[in-house]
Amino acid sequence: MAIKTKSVDEVTIVNVLTNRSNAQRQDIAFHLPKKDQKGTSAPKSALSGHLEMVIWGLLKIPIQYDASELKASMKELRTQ
Repeated sequence: MAIKTKSVDEVTIVNVLTNRSNAQRQDIAFHLPKKDQKGTSAPKSALSGHLEMVIWGLLKIPIQYDASELKASMKELRTQ
């Protein structure tokens, strides 16, 4: 299961984010709580695995997403 907390429904998160434009997702990302009591970002503490990567990708603007993917692939090339 990708959700660690009981108060968050992964289907609802996916439905809300995938049925919005990128501009609307940016508004959602802006209003998300930045940190929880433990100092971790609130959505990160609720999500795990591949779903977490997809959700964080949806919350980025396209240029941020492209840059992060390029950085990750370049890092992967250097480690091989």
